[in-house]
Amino acid sequence: MNDRYKNDEFFSPEHIYEYENIHKYDNPKINSESIRISSLSFLWHVAGKKEKERVKGEWIKIIPNLNKVKRISITCGINQEFLDIFCELPNLTDLIIDSSKATDLNPILKLTKIKRLELERFTQLKDISPIAKIELTHLRIENSFKVKNYEKIGQITSLIGLSLNGDTFAPKNLRLKSLKAYENLKKLKHLDLNSASIIDKNSYISLLELKNLVRFDILVIVPKEIKKVILENHKTLNSGNFTDWDDKNKKFYDNKDWEIKKLEELKK
Repeated sequence: MNDRYKNDEFFSPEHIYEYENIHKYDNPKINSESIRISSLSFLWHVAGKKEKERVKGEWIKIIPNLNKVKRISITCGINQEFLDIFCELPNLTDLIIDSSKATDLNPILKLTKIKRLELERFTQLKDISPIAKIELTHLRIENSFKVKNYEKIGQITSLIGLSLNGDTFAPKNLRLKSLKAYENLKKLKHLDLNSASIIDKNSYISLLELKNLVRFDILVIVPKEIKKVILENHKTLNSGNFTDWDDKNKKFYDNKDWEIKKLEELKK
């Protein structure tokens, strides 16, 4: 396997689903197992207030009835009202939202089957404590800088994959206080902090408490002596740019394949 994707819990050929792209509420495939909603209407940006209210009403009526949908990716930006409605989906296991001004995550507690939650660009979100009550296996929060209590994630002991990041493209790192808050994530296999930095540098040693961790991604330089201790003493950690990147020579080790490959090639 290409080392770039080795043990990656957030992108690998095994985790690629065939999503049905939905642009209108009356799409006949809207109740498919995996759907991606990239717009509420083809004409949303030019529609008048009356038309937008009509379209919103149609979506609000149909969403709770999507009983076959298990995975949903929403890329059009939604407000709190729509988040509340999407949390009525009875069989949802994966919820991925790109862009929202929602501030209350309590509605997600209604999703009794949810295992994967990905939140990106939640620009007004401050409190993530509700999701600490959910037995998630995968959690990704990205580009959500107003969140005040990232340490609450340390209570989600069911996590296998955790990705906490800032804005990759700005670029702007998410600054986390410490890794100590995550020492109880004993099932964690992949920790992605590629666009994040840790204020308490000594807390990197907490990685040794994550006994099942096999992949760690981070782009900032970890103190040399701490990195050495982790690499020499962690029994399972073997992938990610933390292990594959040569800090001294500023390149990937010669025996590591980090070439970007086309999606079609990865599927073979």
